[in-house]
Amino acid sequence: PEGDNWLIDPYSSKIVEQIFNWYNNDISINKIAKNLNSMGILNPTAYKQQTLGLNYFNPNATKNSGLWWSTTVSRILNDKNYIGYSVQGKTSSFDHKRHKQIKTDNPIEVADRQEKSISDEIFNAVQQKRQERTRATKTGEVHTFANLVSCSTCGRSMAKTSARGLHYLVCRTYKTMGREYCQTKNTI
Repeated sequence: PEGDNWLIDPYSSKIVEQIFNWYNNDISINKIAKNLNSMGILNPTAYKQQTLGLNYFNPNATKNSGLWWSTTVSRILNDKNYIGYSVQGKTSSFDHKRHKQIKTDNPIEVADRQEKSISDEIFNAVQQKRQERTRATKTGEVHTFANLVSCSTCGRSMAKTSARGLHYLVCRTYKTMGREYCQTKNTI
């Protein structure tokens, strides 16, 4: 940090800018990860460890192969730090049973705390595209209620699932995290 503001790493900034530009030009998150891997670019954890020499540990990864994954690209595309925000309190604690961080509902966001590496226009355009994109099924169909139906308990979007030939929607939090994070199995 320099004073109260963080400095931008020029090398990382160019990669982040490229990620936003690719996504804004309709390249999928998976394809972006593949592009970065084929170019031999280290993922953020490996870059911090190998290039910057930091003793950095990523709590979201059990081991670091140095490869880019779609989850890493997705986190970067959602990160308001790139438009000058300082975001604190995204997680409240660590779930030792599942070995994952627990996300909070209300992180603290302070604008203009650092130099922007992505313009507000590009960031907002990417967020709009992410909101509009829906995931298709194996047959290429997009569910009628994709991104339209959410759980009445936790507010997270519902996920399509199938059992015994029947298709229905279930709370995504309940499905992926279990009853500890959403008490209701809410299905439609």
